[in-house]
Amino acid sequence: MGSHQVTWQDQHITVAGLGVSGISAARALAGLGAHVTVVDGGESEQHTARAAQLAAAFDAPDTPGTVTVRLGDADTLPEPTNLVVTSPGWKPDSPLFAAAAEAGVEVVGDVEIAWRLRPEGAADWLCVTGTNGKTTTTRMLAAILTAAGLRTEAVGNIGTPLIDVVLAEEPYDVLAVELSSYQLHWTPSLRGHSAAVLNLAPDHLDWHGSMEAYAADKGRIYEGNRVACVYNTADPATEALVRAADVEEGCRAVGFTLGAPAPPNWASSKGSWSTGPSSPTVTGRPRSWPRSPTSTRRPRTTSPTPSPPPPSPAPTASKPVPSATACAPSPRTRTGSRRSPRSTASPTSTTPRPPTPTPPKPPWAPTSESSGSPAGSPRAPSSTTWSPPPPAGCAASSSSARTAP
Repeated sequence: MGSHQVTWQDQHITVAGLGVSGISAARALAGLGAHVTVVDGGESEQHTARAAQLAAAFDAPDTPGTVTVRLGDADTLPEPTNLVVTSPGWKPDSPLFAAAAEAGVEVVGDVEIAWRLRPEGAADWLCVTGTNGKTTTTRMLAAILTAAGLRTEAVGNIGTPLIDVVLAEEPYDVLAVELSSYQLHWTPSLRGHSAAVLNLAPDHLDWHGSMEAYAADKGRIYEGNRVACVYNTADPATEALVRAADVEEGCRAVGFTLGAPAPPNWASSKGSWSTGPSSPTVTGRPRSWPRSPTSTRRPRTTSPTPSPPPPSPAPTASKPVPSATACAPSPRTRTGSRRSPRSTASPTSTTPRPPTPTPPKPPWAPTSESSGSPAGSPRAPSSTTWSPPPPAGCAASSSSARTAP
């Protein structure tokens, strides 16, 4: 609910407490035209100075609202009162709240007022609570958002009052909001973008009355979440709060752990995300989220650049086929380590040809299976003895050499 949907003009509002959050709420509401009465049981010099400073800020006749401060009496409900805004720490069984309940007046906290004052298009809230570690986690979250280039601030139970941040002239992109159990108790309509409960342990039981009431107030942070409810897999009580929460359809339940992430808390081995116990499974992984370490994605391979083919040997003139009257076997050509001798008879000349010395094989010369050489044997030189084909009508011998192409 934004301020554009709430009429604060001429509303009579009682603010409980003259602390930081109480002063922030009184200023904001009086600035919107409400008549504010601040009540506090203290009467010290510090209380008196704060009261005088706050009241003086709205003494001018042109101010839209008014502020009145009543010290020493924090039990009586001022009349008339349409709404009570409490500061964190005021117990639910305080006489002031009992009087408000009897008169049918709603009691909310300063965080609730900040939520109602949000303008249209306001920044999303990423909320954090827990018994231990919430301040550190909230500041770390704000640092991550800042590093991502977003305008943000750690607010709520720490830092600048949340109401002042919501009404800032320069809008924020997103807010990291730390919320205590006190604040959550008085925040009925909060609906955050996402929320996390880090852990639960007995704390402030004198304020809440029981561990069950304490946990229930912590669980309020999940109500109405739109994107994610983050819980501690090592603390079943936090998961129980997620299961009990009423969230928007499609909201994911995401567990965190100090160990290695495992499905369904992070991602399954097939790359499908699990929304956890509170909503159905959503297939596909957001691009901004990391791949599961259990994923079996095959690494990308690149095809090696093919080497250029070796240059073709210069064509040699074909030798004339000798006239043969007998089906004599062709000279055998061995392709092993020993080279067969050349034929001493030339088809066109009877002059014997001296044998050609065999050049040494260079170390880089590869073996060739196409030449018929066995693996590991030297490659036959390109000047392999040519054997003529058998005459017509003669069957080729199995031991004859191959015909030159």
